Order: sequence, then structure tokens, then C-alpha cells
Amino acid sequence: TSPDVSVCLCMYMCLCLCGFSVSECVTSVQSKRREVFMPEGSSVSLVCKILHCGQEGWRGAWRFTAKGHSTLLIPSARHHVSNYTENANSINLLVTVQSLNQSDSGAYQCYVKWKNNLTSAGHVTYVNVTTVDPESGRRLYHRLLVCGAAGLCLFLVLGLTCCTSSSQRLAPPVPLRRRGPRKIPLSCHQPLVTSHNNLAEMLQAYVPLFFTA
Repeated sequence: TSPDVSVCLCMYMCLCLCGFSVSECVTSVQSKRREVFMPEGSSVSLVCKILHCGQEGWRGAWRFTAKGHSTLLIPSARHHVSNYTENANSINLLVTVQSLNQSDSGAYQCYVKWKNNLTSAGHVTYVNVTTVDPESGRRLYHRLLVCGAAGLCLFLVLGLTCCTSSSQRLAPPVPLRRRGPRKIPLSCHQPLVTSHNNLAEMLQAYVPLFFTA
């Protein structure tokens, strides 16, 4: 082998060992295919990556298609188109649609026209603008109103309960009454023995009861 070929082989091996790889930059438009649902009145932002590989003289834009009719999105009060550079070989193209309505529902696609009149297009993003039900807003307002009223009532009830419990005093304990020995009135009992004569009369009255058959 010649010395030039050996030098080239050595340089290639060094590049491979160092982790470098020789890759060719290919112009393209990169964007993901997706479908988004946005409420009416909101805004949506879409972005695509244009890999231009340092070429000049190309033009990029966003295209909107609905009901078979395609139009270019140009800057306006509701459509904002901008771009920002990612690196020396690529740039990001951004579009923002504000105050969405039903007419904004459709397919959005980023495309590029190169210097040689060739075109490239990214994947389509489908935007569906959904209508806002006014009854849902009213129901939400009513729910918030009911919750607020319930919370206020609970606060008032707890406040009144605390005030009543703090102002109410405990009644003093009732002292226990000590009971003395029960006195039996003498009028309820007949005197058992008053004299010897009365005892003899009682014996004569009760003794025959035990001995009579």
C-alpha cells in the first residue's frame, strides 16, 4: 500500500475510536402526527422542525386545510407566525391561533419549498374546536354558590355554639342533707307495760289462745 492510503486508514481508525461518525445532513420537515381538542375561545400553538442543513433560499409556512380547501396562514390579529433557530442546521417554525372558533377546526401542516422548487411537508396536526356548553358554566356557578352558603351557615352555627358554651355557667352542686335517726311518734304505738295489773290482764287475754284445741 502507498503511504497516502495508510495515512487515510489511520485517520479513519482514529475517528472511529474517538467516537466520531461521518453522517450526511438530509433536508426534511419533522413534526408529529397528532389530534388535539381545544375549547372554543382558547388558543393553540403548533411547532415543526425544519432541517435545512445550512441551505439558503428556502421558504417555510403553515398550511390550513378544512373541507377540502387549503390556505396559507399569514400573520394576523389571530394568527401569529414566528421561528427560532435551534442550531446551524435546523430551525423551528411556530404558529399560534388565538380565540379559536368552529371555523378553525381542521388540519394544520408545516411545509417547506426548497431552492430547487422541491417541497417537503411534515405530519398533519388535527385541531378540533369544541363548543362550550353555557349550562355547564351555570351549574358550576350554582354549585359554588351552594357550597359557599353551606360553609357560611356552618361557620355561624359553630360560632353560636362556642359563644353559648362559654357564657353558660355550671350550677353549684346541691349539698347532701344528713339524715338523723328516725324518730317514731309515740302516738303510733300503745304502751306495752304500764303497770302490773295491765300485764296480768294481757296474759289472761292471750294465754287461752295457745291452749285451746
